[in-house]
Amino acid sequence: MNDLDIAVVSAADHPAEWAATPARPGLFHVDVSVAGEAFAPVERALAEARRLARFVSFSIHWGPNLRERPTPEFRAFARRVLDAGADVFWVHSAHIVQGIEVVQERPILYDTGDLVDDYAVDPVLRNDLSALFLLRLEDARVTSVDLLPVRISDCRVSRATGAALRGGRP
Repeated sequence: MNDLDIAVVSAADHPAEWAATPARPGLFHVDVSVAGEAFAPVERALAEARRLARFVSFSIHWGPNLRERPTPEFRAFARRVLDAGADVFWVHSAHIVQGIEVVQERPILYDTGDLVDDYAVDPVLRNDLSALFLLRLEDARVTSVDLLPVRISDCRVSRATGAALRGGRP
């Protein structure tokens, strides 16, 4: 097996008051925007990550909880991150799986749901159902994305079986 250096750039669009500053540690706060100055920190972080590794993952905690689909602005931002050098774009925050888009053979995992959940289960959105996303790589590129369906119950995750696989109650 060949060695592969992987860099992960991790960011969040909220809360802004937790942003890192020169005087204190914190999160890499970004605005979900493709505008020049707003997007420049993302471009710089991705360029540095690409300098260090052959495979770059961009992960972001963004947007409101329990939203079924990403907004057009969020989708544009995700595509711009890929254009700026990420090999995969991975989102978490909505607590439900929002879907996958593949752009020029690079996946955007819009929201990957939860593996631990302390929210009440929404009977329509089924935030107790999620997946483990397995990216298969070959020569520093994603060749497939496999999903292993899971179900969360009592803050524990297990493989989804039976009715849970079809979105019904187990």
